[in-house]
Amino acid sequence: SSDLACPWENIRMAPRKPAGGAIARDELAPALVAAAVANVQIVNNVVSNVYAGNNLGNKTAHGIVAGFSPGTQDITGLVVASNRIHQIASQLRGAYGIQINHTTSPGGGKTVAPQIFNNEISGLTGNWAHAIGLEGNTPNAVVRSNLISDLSDFNPTPFADAIGVKVEDNAYAASVVIQHNSFSNLFAGVLNATVATVNAESNWWASPSGPVATLNP
Repeated sequence: SSDLACPWENIRMAPRKPAGGAIARDELAPALVAAAVANVQIVNNVVSNVYAGNNLGNKTAHGIVAGFSPGTQDITGLVVASNRIHQIASQLRGAYGIQINHTTSPGGGKTVAPQIFNNEISGLTGNWAHAIGLEGNTPNAVVRSNLISDLSDFNPTPFADAIGVKVEDNAYAASVVIQHNSFSNLFAGVLNATVATVNAESNWWASPSGPVATLNP
């Protein structure tokens, strides 16, 4: 699939409760899977009220997800921009605003130079809550000018997992650029779970002194 545009204006998943009172899983996630995909634009959408509940087992809730596949082909030309994503929740697993998850398998495909910018992401709740997850191979990814706030998870400090941008299972982490984003009311703005150094300079960390770190307590 190529040349896909998703310029939706308002995508709202109304919560529903089946017998027993558990929240059902209602999720809208443009998912790009095993085949090679090029020139995908997901822009100017409102994605809200996405829930994943225990009646369907352990499920993760997503606003927008690209990949979700052990495929061997690449995703190129992916743009996720100017979306408003809020009220994404999971009872038992994670909540994501935007996740790129293609792919963590050896010899798998990559999401090449994705552009994630000018999105507003807030109100995520789950066992983990990641506003933006670069949790697969994303060479030359750019995450810029996003407004991220109000993320919560079920874990106590120091094991809290409410993260603005998480980089994980990503062999190309050193080429990722995370700049000019705003992070507030969460546990960590950026969490790099790789051995590489990620460029996360020039962000707003809800503090004039910058992010809390070993050299900046």
